[in-house]
Amino acid sequence: MIILSIDPGAATGYAVCNDSSWSRYGVPCVIDTGVLLKWAGLRGLINKYTPDVIVAEKFILYAGRAKNFNHDTLVVVRVLGVIEYLAEQSGTLLVEQTASVGKSVRLPDSMLGKNSHVRDALRHAIAYLRSAGD
Repeated sequence: MIILSIDPGAATGYAVCNDSSWSRYGVPCVIDTGVLLKWAGLRGLINKYTPDVIVAEKFILYAGRAKNFNHDTLVVVRVLGVIEYLAEQSGTLLVEQTASVGKSVRLPDSMLGKNSHVRDALRHAIAYLRSAGD
């Protein structure tokens, strides 16, 4: 199964993984990773890798943090809208996960040097794969 996992934002991190093989560290085969500017290039990734599922970090606006978004253009929400549209257009299952689900995954030290958005995307892919049978 090919998973395209996305950490949306002004800098959108992504990871493309294949669950056909796993490392001894509990990490699926990583095909590609990177950072996009907002949504630029997402359609190309979907067309290139034809993922079976897209996993994206969900945006939740908590009342206590709402004032932090005063005068914000909510780029994350806009990127998620593009992801939803592209998933629907391509007929790809979209799964959204809260940030806490992704943060619950510990990555091996060898992956800690990657960009923080890429690390978050990898965490979401692993969390999805670990729970796919549930």
